[in-house]
Amino acid sequence: MGLTAQRRQEIIRLALDAADGKVFTSAMVSKDAPPSMLLKVFLPLADLSAEGRRQLRETKPYLLYEYYSKALCPSGGPYPAFETVKMLNEVEYTVFTQAYEEYSAAVKEVRGNK
Repeated sequence: MGLTAQRRQEIIRLALDAADGKVFTSAMVSKDAPPSMLLKVFLPLADLSAEGRRQLRETKPYLLYEYYSKALCPSGGPYPAFETVKMLNEVEYTVFTQAYEEYSAAVKEVRGNK
């Protein structure tokens, strides 16, 4: 599945915002955290019906995310909590990762943190 030019630009913008600390992603949840932690961070996941959970598994999201500006305050835990959640699929995640890594490397180079 290819991406439209507009969607590619949206994902690149997301990657830049993530690198700038504006976005919380599922990758930020500790590997030691229980799987249910994602349900406490991205609240809509906890409300999914059995059919909704099945559809989610079939879409195979590679990354869950939301902007910190949409976090509930306070979360009452080690991670923020959100009433919304967005997802990237495998193709989108590849674009995201490449843009994130390139931007982060460029910032480090400019700052002299090679």
